[in-house]
Amino acid sequence: MSRSRKDGIRLEDGIRLEDGKETLAQEIDRLAGELVSTSRFIHEHPEVGLQEVEAKRALCRLLERGGFDVGPGVATLPTSFVARCQLPPGRPAVVFLAEYDALPGLGHACGHNLIGVAAVGAALGVKAAMTRHRVGGTVLVYGTPAEEGAVDGAGGKVHFVEAGMFRQVDAALMAHPSSHTVVESSGSTGRVALEVTFHGKAAHAAGSPQDGINALDAAILTFNAWNALRQHVSEDVRIHGIISEGGKSPNIIPDLARIRMYVRARDAAYLQEVEERVKDCARGAAQATGARVDFRYTAQTYLSLLPNRTLAAAYKTNLERLGARAEQPERKSGGGSTDAGNVSHVVPLIHPYFAICPPGTPGHSPEFAAAAGTPEAYRAMLLAAKVLGMTAYDLLTDPELVARAQAELRDARAGR
Repeated sequence: MSRSRKDGIRLEDGIRLEDGKETLAQEIDRLAGELVSTSRFIHEHPEVGLQEVEAKRALCRLLERGGFDVGPGVATLPTSFVARCQLPPGRPAVVFLAEYDALPGLGHACGHNLIGVAAVGAALGVKAAMTRHRVGGTVLVYGTPAEEGAVDGAGGKVHFVEAGMFRQVDAALMAHPSSHTVVESSGSTGRVALEVTFHGKAAHAAGSPQDGINALDAAILTFNAWNALRQHVSEDVRIHGIISEGGKSPNIIPDLARIRMYVRARDAAYLQEVEERVKDCARGAAQATGARVDFRYTAQTYLSLLPNRTLAAAYKTNLERLGARAEQPERKSGGGSTDAGNVSHVVPLIHPYFAICPPGTPGHSPEFAAAAGTPEAYRAMLLAAKVLGMTAYDLLTDPELVARAQAELRDARAGR
């Protein structure tokens, strides 16, 4: 049962929420040294998706020392984990989503060393507030590896969704580093990850080229067809890729060529339509050259993020309470993709951004990788942990907030 005082501070069964949030912030400040050193360690020892052994160990060590029960995550993801705290057990249940994989060749150029530690710090802060102020509910941390699509089988959160790990969860929270602090972004795009393989026939490139079938020519024709296709799709669509294999020597007709590529679009149905058109381009190139083509999905398909304005408003209030300000989101077509999008379709999710570097610093760049290991980034990470934790504390102490967030998700899924 809740009541209000004249000064507007809401009480929950005699508990001042501000006191709980103060406890939460103090706990994160107390742990700041450990949190920063863990983030720095992960930054200095980058591991690509499904190989994040040391990052997982470092995050789990923090959680275990903080009194969480830590166990394995999803069977198909060896570097995933689940951490749980119940004081006392029950609902609501909130989950913090931790990412900790790096990009090949670039390290933590997306700042996942900050995402994972912010999630853990928020969870530890919430646990301290729940313990001191006798708040019930369940706090979880899901270690979700391989968010980046650079490795086969990427998309850890999709595996968690398919395993039913969100069925008993009321809300999910995470925060992502950026060059801007934005609470409610313009969203993300859905993404299909494909490998396109052309099979040709080897022959001497000078002595008997007429006896060969050039798989690399088929790959190049495919890129040319995609370039033409871009004119005839909606502005949010992105088609991009690389030739990962294209022959062994200039004097041998390439008998094998491989493309790794992404197709992105906001609407799931339209994404499927564009995917088929992209495949048709490759099929046409194969027919033109005499090659054979096949397709393989290299990662889970990502859905676009469903924003939850109810959770965004709570996060913004807490951000401003700590003296920070959010920028207006930039309205733009296209955009990146994340497996958090799939989570947002099954449970209310917040996915805000916190600034760690000057505006204009591109993600997935050496400059962003360097920024993710600076004192400024660690300060922003600790702030994000506090705001995430405070927002989770709001959910744990306000059933009406949970109900509104879930009602908004139901409306969004119904297209209202």
